[in-house]
Amino acid sequence: MRSQDLLSRSRKLIEQRNFAFVVTVLMLLSNVLLSWKVLVERDRVILVPQNNLQKQIVFDGKQICKTYLVDWSFSVLSDLFTVSRHTVDRKNKLFLEISSNAEILKDVLKKNALRIKQDGVSTVFYPKKFAIDRSAKKVLVQGTFMAFFGRDKSPVVQTKTYALGWRESGKGCVLVESLEEVANEDL
Repeated sequence: MRSQDLLSRSRKLIEQRNFAFVVTVLMLLSNVLLSWKVLVERDRVILVPQNNLQKQIVFDGKQICKTYLVDWSFSVLSDLFTVSRHTVDRKNKLFLEISSNAEILKDVLKKNALRIKQDGVSTVFYPKKFAIDRSAKKVLVQGTFMAFFGRDKSPVVQTKTYALGWRESGKGCVLVESLEEVANEDL
């Protein structure tokens, strides 16, 4: 009787051990799968611009949406090129803060600032057409560029096209990679 009792207890103990082992393995697998999912997938973020509450920009983490790139390039270029001799240094400084190649762009911006200060020019840029090249990571922006040389002179009005290159930082920010004027093309 004693041996049968010990045998039944040992079977029950082995069953409980096997059950605990299976539960532990299942929990380990579920934790590994959930950890992998968290590391691989990015969160879905919805931005609501403060000036237009009806317009929502959705980021799914896979690529930057077209709406965001158009709004971003519009604000960056219109802010950079809408300057006077009093505001050019501040606008250049703000532009370099969102740039990944600040050293390369700094020289070009300094030359432009010096020219604006010496000539007393005020400029305005109104972006109108946009084309996105995802493979080259560039936004082509065509718009009206106006240069004012004084109150009594009419402004010089030109249509200009700029290629604004971008790069995603590791923290999800979009940084300016390059800026160049290109030949006017129909966008």
